[in-house]
Amino acid sequence: MCTQYLNTNVAFFKNITKNNNDITAFSDPFDCLIADCGSKTVSINNFNIVTYINLLESNNKKAENILDKREKLQVRIRLTKCTKNENERLSVDLDEFEIDTSKSNDIVKDACVPYLNFTRITHIDTINLDIENPKGSYVIKVIVKTPKDEKYTVQSMHHLKIE
Repeated sequence: MCTQYLNTNVAFFKNITKNNNDITAFSDPFDCLIADCGSKTVSINNFNIVTYINLLESNNKKAENILDKREKLQVRIRLTKCTKNENERLSVDLDEFEIDTSKSNDIVKDACVPYLNFTRITHIDTINLDIENPKGSYVIKVIVKTPKDEKYTVQSMHHLKIE
């Protein structure tokens, strides 16, 4: 089940241009990677995952969402092989981070409801996957939880093909 008042999405780019610490351009977007595939391994090199997270307060304070309560949001970016064969359903966490809404200076409070936009860039130098059939369909999942939650829940998924 998804977390209410929370939108997440990802995009894949080969290059990101910065001027000092400011991002000036995302270039070479893709949804398919050509990978170096050995007999049972795949090596994926040099790309960026851009994660967009938008948190909204609710008009109804009884909703008790993350931004209403100024809680922490724990986030993981997970790569998972799409297959019905559970022996091949490999999952690898590519990034893990936390958004502490109680300490954020980026909450916009003068809109119809307060909100927080957050962008995270995860640079991937190399991923080596050791599986029987490395080529095919994968999914990048954004999974989230608050400190009181026992388990992460899938908030969004984005397809990535590896050839």
